[in-house]
Amino acid sequence: MKRTRFLPEQDIERAALVLAERYCHRFSQPLTPHLPLEELIECVLELSFRVDDLTALFGTADILGATKVDERLILVDMSLDPCEHPEKEGRYRFTLAHEIGHWELHRQSVPSAAQRTLFDTDPLGTILCRASQYDQREWQANQYAAYLLMPASLIRMAWENCTGSVAPAMVPEAQLSTRRWGLGEESAPTLPVVRDMARVFHVSAQAMQIRLQGMGLLTTRAAMSGSLTTG
Repeated sequence: MKRTRFLPEQDIERAALVLAERYCHRFSQPLTPHLPLEELIECVLELSFRVDDLTALFGTADILGATKVDERLILVDMSLDPCEHPEKEGRYRFTLAHEIGHWELHRQSVPSAAQRTLFDTDPLGTILCRASQYDQREWQANQYAAYLLMPASLIRMAWENCTGSVAPAMVPEAQLSTRRWGLGEESAPTLPVVRDMARVFHVSAQAMQIRLQGMGLLTTRAAMSGSLTTG
């Protein structure tokens, strides 16, 4: 794999919003919290996707998603199939959005046969995403997925609807997540408002909690006092 180029976070967010706007323009619809990813993949990006047994397909475990660039194909592991496992819908959608992020941000960096080196471990023309993998490329795809699924403007509107206020909620520090974005499972408890917001956006509660923390909508009293002191 070619070296992953640095992308400012605001550029990743802008790229995700541009794609969402392309979908809205294509179907003459406003942006809503439940973006239909399958339609976006097929009708806007003109890619194919399918749910498959990726362990059997690639001969290794721990793979939850893959993007086959040459075939214009996105794959999600059957363990996340929301038809068979409705409780995995949030994980399924985040994985789909993550693979869309790879297509939009990284397809040009997938090496050709002539460009491959001994250090390229993914199958030719394919980006494999493992639950335990975390590098610059994966971080970028995770950020892209978060911005695509949970746009800041819609988060703020939903937050006000759910809480009756635009102000952040102050919570005990122990209730804030220390987890990074990722495709793996997470069983940490979340706050009721986080679960409510997650249902609105059809994402996992853990993904929503990380997004709310990143936007400063979940904070601790100490963090709030610090911002007032230095502000």
